[in-house]
Amino acid sequence: MARRKKITGFARLIIALLIIVPGAFIGASYINGEDPVQKFKELAGWEASSSSSSRTSAGSSNNGNTRGSTNENVINDLHTRIAILEEELARCKTRNVE
Repeated sequence: MARRKKITGFARLIIALLIIVPGAFIGASYINGEDPVQKFKELAGWEASSSSSSRTSAGSSNNGNTRGSTNENVINDLHTRIAILEEELARCKTRNVE
């Protein structure tokens, strides 16, 4: 009969932390109304979308004032898109009248 080796207390702690910490992170993210997977990707730096690269490029040129300038850029872009869509809507309405 083979003897079993006992697991040390430190190994038990590491195994418990590998289970408890991610569970606590996921639970806290859900409680705060966030997506835990997206939050983890942001924290780990795995964000592959173009929005994060635009944030970092804007941050390097604005000396840390990224949030305000990014919001202003988004608002300006939205106003431009609204104006274009309103113009297209007006064209469609005049075509249907004729």
